[in-house]
Amino acid sequence: MNPLIRTEEVCKTYHPRKADATQAVAGITMQVASGEAVVLKGPSGSGKTSLLSLVGCMTRPTSGRVIVTGEEVSRLPERFLTLVRRRTFGFVFQQYHLIPELSVRDNVMLPLYPERLSANEMGRRVAAALAEVELTGLARRRVTELSGGEQQRVAIARALVNEPRVLIADEPTAHLDSRLSTVLLERFAALKQAGLTLVIATHDPQVYTHPLVDRIIELHDGRLCKEGGA
Repeated sequence: MNPLIRTEEVCKTYHPRKADATQAVAGITMQVASGEAVVLKGPSGSGKTSLLSLVGCMTRPTSGRVIVTGEEVSRLPERFLTLVRRRTFGFVFQQYHLIPELSVRDNVMLPLYPERLSANEMGRRVAAALAEVELTGLARRRVTELSGGEQQRVAIARALVNEPRVLIADEPTAHLDSRLSTVLLERFAALKQAGLTLVIATHDPQVYTHPLVDRIIELHDGRLCKEGGA
């Protein structure tokens, strides 16, 4: 069976052909199966966030190939790459990137506007995403009125509202205490149980030792140095 995501000798160099050129990812071949939870592990500067952005089609490789659901996406025109990204992936960022002036509901709804859905369908999806993270009762609150843990849940709901196949999470526990991290990981485990694929970049032992993780890909200086079961 073909993997859901595959990279082949991908490299990512920032500022190529300049004096400050930096190779963040150096020839990594890896794959992610449908329904799997994979952790990209490594210290700061190891290349895990850059590899995560390549896997999630947020950036293009300098060389090598990225293949999603059997299709090479590395060289797609930007509008088609955007479509693949929007319909395949949901993203949970370290800093959440919520819009403070908007309500919880409106923040979660934002990714739906490019899809040109009916108002009823948008409302249904937002309601389902908020129910998934137990925030239905806070839908009309401004995000500035929420706790850090609640804001994290809004970010997850926004990532889920497009009904993605893959959840991409970059250092999701970076701003959470151990109790909230445990709650978040239990939520991720439930999403995986429901069929979602997860790719998580982290250096947090609480994440990469969690039972939900199937496989760890360890990076150092932009290279894959170790791969195996959790």
